Amino acid sequence: MPPKTEIASGVSKEPSKNKGGATIVSIQKNLNSRYKAGLVTDGFNGPKTKSALIKALQNELNKQFNKKFVVDGKWGAKTKAAIVTVEKGAKGNLT
Repeated sequence: MPPKTEIASGVSKEPSKNKGGATIVSIQKNLNSRYKAGLVTDGFNGPKTKSALIKALQNELNKQFNKKFVVDGKWGAKTKAAIVTVEKGAKGNLT
C-alpha cells in the first residue's frame, strides 16, 4: 500500500464530515420554526430534511390551494401533479 500524501497539516482531500452548509442550516431552522419539523440543524440535506421539505410543500398546497393531501413527506405522483406553476410577476400569498 502506498504511503498517504499529506496535503498540509490538518487538511484532507475529503470534505468535512462535521460541517454542513449554511444554506441547509437556514432551511432546517425555517422548517423547524414554521412547520415544527424537529430537525437537527446540522446543515446536511439528508432524508429527514428532504421529507420535512416535502411535508412543508404538502402543507402549503393544502392551505393555499385546498389540495386535501395526506401530509406524509413522500414525493409521489399526486404531489408532483399538484405543483402549482407560479409565473414571474405573480401576486398573492406566495410562500
